[in-house]
Amino acid sequence: CLRTRKSTSSGTVFHGVHCLRSCSATQGPMGISSGESGFYAAVEGAAVLMAAQSLAADFGKTLRAKLGTDSPAACGMRGRRGLGSVRHLEIQYLWIQQAVQKGLFSLMKVDGETNPAELGTKHLDQKKYSEFMTALGFERREGASKLVLKSAA
Repeated sequence: CLRTRKSTSSGTVFHGVHCLRSCSATQGPMGISSGESGFYAAVEGAAVLMAAQSLAADFGKTLRAKLGTDSPAACGMRGRRGLGSVRHLEIQYLWIQQAVQKGLFSLMKVDGETNPAELGTKHLDQKKYSEFMTALGFERREGASKLVLKSAA
């Protein structure tokens, strides 16, 4: 955001090919660099992912989860313990390193050009927008659904 200088995180939760959740939010901590903002986005995604795992566990299902990020900085932090040479990072967010090391989920690199989470972070042209909506399993239909309640006019 040009006014607040805060970055936006966006993510999607899939089970197989099914999109269970899609979200977009302004980040709480203000990142000084794009790498730092990417790391904070991965932390937010990890929290959402672990909540989905917890919900699945409530139904007796164990999910092996993967967290995809297009941030090279976030991927670089995955195998590290502590800050290393990173500057300006709020250390309260380093729990993600321990979660990856414990095997609660894996962290993998995703190409930014094919990442449907881009829908929630920037303006996209119609072609890219349609590609990402298709990747999320959505389709465009004309007219009103038959399930819409009819109003008494």
